[in-house]
Amino acid sequence: MRTGLGTCIALLGLCCLPVNAQVDLRLQLILPAGTNPGSLTVAGVLASDRAMPDGPLPAGSPPVWVGASFPGPIASAVAQCERLSAHGLALIFPGPEGDVLSHSELAPLLKRKRQGEALADRVRSVRRTLPAHRKLAICAPAANTRPETSRGQCVDVPGLVRDGTVDAVLLSGQPSYNFHRLRLLRDEPLLAGVFAVGAGTRVLCADLAAATKNTTAEALWVWQDPKGKAARVISAALTAAEAERRVQRRIAEAITTGALTTVLAVESGVGNNQATVHGVGQTFVAKVGGRCEAVQIYCALRGTRDGFPSPLVVELRDDEGDKPGTAVLARGTVPAAAFGQEPAYRWGTVGFEDGPMLEPGRAYWVHLPTAKGYVWRMVGKGATEATHAWSRLYDYTGHSWVLKVFVRPGKE
Repeated sequence: MRTGLGTCIALLGLCCLPVNAQVDLRLQLILPAGTNPGSLTVAGVLASDRAMPDGPLPAGSPPVWVGASFPGPIASAVAQCERLSAHGLALIFPGPEGDVLSHSELAPLLKRKRQGEALADRVRSVRRTLPAHRKLAICAPAANTRPETSRGQCVDVPGLVRDGTVDAVLLSGQPSYNFHRLRLLRDEPLLAGVFAVGAGTRVLCADLAAATKNTTAEALWVWQDPKGKAARVISAALTAAEAERRVQRRIAEAITTGALTTVLAVESGVGNNQATVHGVGQTFVAKVGGRCEAVQIYCALRGTRDGFPSPLVVELRDDEGDKPGTAVLARGTVPAAAFGQEPAYRWGTVGFEDGPMLEPGRAYWVHLPTAKGYVWRMVGKGATEATHAWSRLYDYTGHSWVLKVFVRPGKE
């Protein structure tokens, strides 16, 4: 995660609000200090181009952090902080290099620990050069905050948090990191969140999507994202997650009032295996008649870390000889961003606006055509007399997929 930009870069953003709320998410884009104009993007809300000012930022401007590769010269970055009246200075540490030290010998680990403490003392020296009203942030690999997990350079981040040297900590490499671990180290507030790398290395879509679901992260700083790829990924993840939450709330309310009933429910807690979506299905017998309004699928993404696959297609079909029929009764899709990267399985819901009327006692199929990049959770030996899995390639009749089917009872 080397900058390749020399010493100074600037971090531009709109504010540090919870990344798990769609409307409130603000990306803080880290751009070369000389970039003019720079791109400020608010995921899921708007996109606009702004120019880096030559003088102090006007009142009401988005907060700007000036960054410096560290360890290294920071005088020009500190000067730029004052010239822009910036929010603060961010020290950007290099990415992991080399291997983790052997845990069988204590001496090398103690040496790495002392190096991390010495580097932390250099950060404290930087703090003393900053005016009291300027903030100090650290952007570092999560692995390099502890000697036993570090690869190459180590920095004593916990120590800097405890003594109040830093006001913000942004970590890379572990988007699901529990940032409350850092906040518990002191009583004063600490801005903590995810630091992601864009240009120069691949933007890992799955990692960014995971960051948006991390409820302990208050900010997401994206470094070098000139084409806005990270913004699009995060926007898609937030939009899909919020849509799924709304749908699940509506389904729960409809079930409570009796407007919907569940005709098939294989719960996620009983899943003990998984398989790719290679043309697979699940049969079920409608226990009540009514219009099928929704199907939920419990899936995850596999092998798609640098881009989302096409939306997952979900079909409802008739039964033909104990396998999915050729006629499609209903079809819908679930956006890939609704699911997590394996093993983070999540429910994805497809709603049928004009779903088919199901007849009580009749067999139907939930069918998923071949879809690259998805795995569907299943229950080995979970089949029943009325419901079992199917595959166009293998014998799955002893298994059951994890899914739910919802019907609005009644005749029309």
